[in-house]
Amino acid sequence: AALRTGEPARARDDFRRLAARLAVPIAIIAPSATVEELRRRISARQGDASEATLAVLKKQLEWIEPLTAEEITLCG
Repeated sequence: AALRTGEPARARDDFRRLAARLAVPIAIIAPSATVEELRRRISARQGDASEATLAVLKKQLEWIEPLTAEEITLCG
């Protein structure tokens, strides 16, 4: 199911609160690539188990939300 606007950030907030409540460390892994590179990688895939398609990428790009300044500090 696709996330609506605001949901990715709220989900990240939920995880941060959970980590704080459990007194465990948290880190955000935020790999990055240009949209052109993502399209190239998806187009080059052949015969693997991934469901990645250019249509899936298009949907992901519609709902992705940038990390906040606080979240960036959690990136390793």
